[in-house]
Amino acid sequence: MLKRLKLALVAVSLLVGATATGSAQEALQRVLQEKVIKVGVVPGWPRFLMKKPDGDGYEGFLADDLKNFEERMGIKVEYVATNWAGIVAGLQAGTFDVMVGGGVTPERAAALAFGKPYAFFNTSALARPDSDAQSLADLDQEGKVLSVVSGTAMHTFARNHIKNAQISALADSSSAVLDVMQGRADAYIGDSWTNFIRAEERPDELKLVRFKDDETEWGGLAFAVRYDDADLLALLDGYVTSMQLQRWYHTLTKRYSLPEETPIGPR
Repeated sequence: MLKRLKLALVAVSLLVGATATGSAQEALQRVLQEKVIKVGVVPGWPRFLMKKPDGDGYEGFLADDLKNFEERMGIKVEYVATNWAGIVAGLQAGTFDVMVGGGVTPERAAALAFGKPYAFFNTSALARPDSDAQSLADLDQEGKVLSVVSGTAMHTFARNHIKNAQISALADSSSAVLDVMQGRADAYIGDSWTNFIRAEERPDELKLVRFKDDETEWGGLAFAVRYDDADLLALLDGYVTSMQLQRWYHTLTKRYSLPEETPIGPR
């Protein structure tokens, strides 16, 4: 009886292992067979991912990288547009195969498998030009309101680091920055890329506030998949490694006039 029970347990174990392996390889096999990969993206990110003026397709750092991926890998990229609040849930639900453009955070890493970062950013803020703020400490004061985009890495940063100011979480960055310009918020907490661009384009309305080294947090962009799709992530990591060796991300950084540390990260 005991011997039969042991044999049954071994059989179940082998069956579960085979099923798990099959599940892990399913996405990769489908992508390679169909030559199509569905990517979840959040459009509306200046210089990174924007709808083309004619509405036909996307342009920017991420769009160029995905186009390069298509050409190098021979796999068509199918965009699935979503928002920051729903992008993780969309990936987990299988609406798309890969999340593109999301920053790596411990909270997201608990739910998704991230690959190698290919671009780096840190936390900063946008305030009105008449603001005397020079650091995060200057902004984190009683009575001040700091806007963020709900569901982003910057929202997580604000929850973890803002102790005194009120956090106002909004659905998109345009609304969050507009609140600053119109006086409903004292500053917008965002990534260094977007803030760098907006301050550069609107010097009469916005001022970039860089955080001190011990105030900021660095993050990176990386492809993310479901944990069951580790084989697919290995394919994506191989692409990223190859492009880093060819300084492809340095080329994109110059093309879109982004901060020089974008392909390098903290020094």
